[in-house]
Amino acid sequence: MTAQLLRKKFTVSEFCKMAETGIFSNEDNIELIEGEIVEMGKIGRRHAAYCDRLNDLFRDKFAKQVLIRVQQ
Repeated sequence: MTAQLLRKKFTVSEFCKMAETGIFSNEDNIELIEGEIVEMGKIGRRHAAYCDRLNDLFRDKFAKQVLIRVQQ
């Protein structure tokens, strides 16, 4: 016999309220994805390098049409 886990989907508003009340610390590396709070892995050197290269590519291609911002 298996037990069913109950899951609650969170809204962006609920997630923001939890962050505002201090449920999460600045050290928590989490995201809200399709209503679920997901712990994210640390960004490694390889991942950061790909982000930098994509940022360069997009900036070179679209700098005059859009604002491009990368957060790491």
